[in-house]
Amino acid sequence: KLPVHLQYGLDHVAQWGGSIPGVGQQPTSFSDFKRIFLGKSGGSDALVTDQINALGNHIISQSMKLEASISDFKMSLYWQNISEDGPIKIMWNAMNRYDGLVGLSIRNNNLPIVKGIVYEFLNTQNQSGPFHDQDGIVFGGADSYFSNGVYQSGWSYFSRTIGTPFIFNKYNDKYIQVNNRVQVHHVGIEGDVLGYQYKAMSAFSKNLGTYAEPIKIENTSVMLEVKKIFPTLSNVELSWSVAADFGKLYGNTVGTMFSIRKTGDLFHY
Repeated sequence: KLPVHLQYGLDHVAQWGGSIPGVGQQPTSFSDFKRIFLGKSGGSDALVTDQINALGNHIISQSMKLEASISDFKMSLYWQNISEDGPIKIMWNAMNRYDGLVGLSIRNNNLPIVKGIVYEFLNTQNQSGPFHDQDGIVFGGADSYFSNGVYQSGWSYFSRTIGTPFIFNKYNDKYIQVNNRVQVHHVGIEGDVLGYQYKAMSAFSKNLGTYAEPIKIENTSVMLEVKKIFPTLSNVELSWSVAADFGKLYGNTVGTMFSIRKTGDLFHY
């Protein structure tokens, strides 16, 4: 019932098992599942790298959110941090505590012209330092987020990254280009003007590739979406959107989309 809420969360996700081209079938027994669940190293039937490190491909994400309701406004301040290897520490003591997503969201119920505003800053440049190991000393750095030496597609689906659009693995017949050291400023706003609902988003990114294969490319992405619902036509919704990228990361591109959406009984107007 208090107007201020504090939230902490931890998510642990893992890829494991399966048959990997050129490598073969990976361990899938119940004891292997227990190793996955507890983040333990693999047994004798696992790859050497998984016997040294944890079995499978893991990501642990920690998040904190402070939420406050003042009059008609609801404000959220949040911070998310990611870990791909040990030691796992509380987020403000982690080796890569400078990496993560920081955001501020403000919504209101009384001003339809501007219903919500969000600003987010994403930084993944630190990665616990530039070296994982050197001269026999393990530093624990070069985390190379969202990629893995065994599960080479990483956290992606048809080359589209699961989790954030600003980290990517690009594939061709001979080469995989990875970009997981980024710095992004993202701004979004939405509202309603005379019954027309709009959403505008923009993102400016600095892309540095990886520690092993650095690049230095800047990119700007923008999008505008406008839609209107027609109650007299049984809530048919018309929408139009346009989006563009500017920079050498994806090239200068522009795309647009128009859609008609009908909910409920398709034949009743």
